[in-house]
Amino acid sequence: MYRCDFVNDEERSVFNIYVSFKVNIRKARRVTKTPESVIVNSSSGKVVLSGDVVRSYDLPAQIARIDGRGGKFTIYLWNNSEQFVEVFAPDYVMMLESEAKPIRVEVKHSRTAITIFPEAYVGM
Repeated sequence: MYRCDFVNDEERSVFNIYVSFKVNIRKARRVTKTPESVIVNSSSGKVVLSGDVVRSYDLPAQIARIDGRGGKFTIYLWNNSEQFVEVFAPDYVMMLESEAKPIRVEVKHSRTAITIFPEAYVGM
């Protein structure tokens, strides 16, 4: 399970935040020969590699409110499938204040993808 925190650095609270994560689903490939620099399941000794992307989509979320200065909203990411899941944090979020135009807000984060191993990896 991975935790993703959205932290408000502003003095005032923010409302109606729209965020979208980019998600890739990758096929899990079981291999018999262990290539170098690969993660091996220590309990079973079996090896599973991520393969081709079989599906890509955007995963939207709406955050109703984040309190001011240090307020935080947490989203948890997990994978209960038999495939690998890559999740890319958004570069920006959109905020909608009353009837005004949406406001684009840049997000400070690591630009790397989170790779979540298949749940089935434990028993493979």
